[in-house]
Amino acid sequence: MKTKQVVEVYNTLSSAKLSKMEDKDKFLVIKAMRQLKPISTAYEEFVKDAQEKLKGDDFEDIQKKAQKWQEEGENTSLSLEERREINTYLNGYNNKVVECLKEEVEKDNELNYEKISEDAFGKLVSSNDFDVKTIMNLQDALMKE
Repeated sequence: MKTKQVVEVYNTLSSAKLSKMEDKDKFLVIKAMRQLKPISTAYEEFVKDAQEKLKGDDFEDIQKKAQKWQEEGENTSLSLEERREINTYLNGYNNKVVECLKEEVEKDNELNYEKISEDAFGKLVSSNDFDVKTIMNLQDALMKE
């Protein structure tokens, strides 16, 4: 499973309710989460490191200007040139972060946990208010084929 999916599934399950599931199926979900957690945690730490290390020397100044612009809105005292500088800088920074994370997000992770039945998955879904995209993602990660 790719790191991106591991993180999404782990984050979804962290706040999911298991109330309508049988205990044995709850245990399977929890055991799956125990395998997903270290991968998700490591990725989140990697993101924080990348964000911190890719900041330029003038990052704080740019952020202060951006905050001022946001607070003042349309009637900002910042010049057009300053606003362009903010956009250019922040877009460049965000692009660097995304580029740095690209390989990690697409990395395949070997996971070995028991999947739940279709019936158990139905109970997981009925215990929560997931959107269709989330259901499909969870189904790929948790349900027996």
